[in-house]
Amino acid sequence: MPVAFSRLQRTTALPVSKGLVIQSPASGLALPLSEAPEPAAAAGYLGDGVLMQLQANQLVAPFSGLCHRQDQAGQQLRFHHANGLQLDIHFPPQCLNQHGRGFDWLVAEKATVQAGQPVLCVDSALLSQWVQPLYCLITLKQHARFSTIWYRSCYHQAGQDPLFLIELAAQGQGQSA
Repeated sequence: MPVAFSRLQRTTALPVSKGLVIQSPASGLALPLSEAPEPAAAAGYLGDGVLMQLQANQLVAPFSGLCHRQDQAGQQLRFHHANGLQLDIHFPPQCLNQHGRGFDWLVAEKATVQAGQPVLCVDSALLSQWVQPLYCLITLKQHARFSTIWYRSCYHQAGQDPLFLIELAAQGQGQSA
């Protein structure tokens, strides 16, 4: 069943409000998840997030916490923050079918990582044989404390540009992830 309602809002400038700032884990163009070629993702089954057209080879931790692979080949990864925030990165099924080829992991399968730490290098030339343009889906797990999730549909630099700003439902809870 699709997500009942999306808390994700596209904007040209992130609002100046307190909340959780999530740095982009990848460099590339962030687009609405509704543009994803995968019907389940486009319909909202994976949660709120963006389609990221990759324009660099390295992914970094969006915040300090735990990073682990969700599948044997490692094309699905999850980041957990101590405050309960969960961010998932999904690569296209065509990549999964290659059994890990094109992915060079820079951290252990389950690792504690620091914000901005490189976690994965992708071989864009190899993966582009199966997926054009090369992309990943970046989604956030729904959380009762989320009020609104803001993002800008533009180019983002990994580890430097904010990808999401999450306004919290309870006042006075603003913090940076």
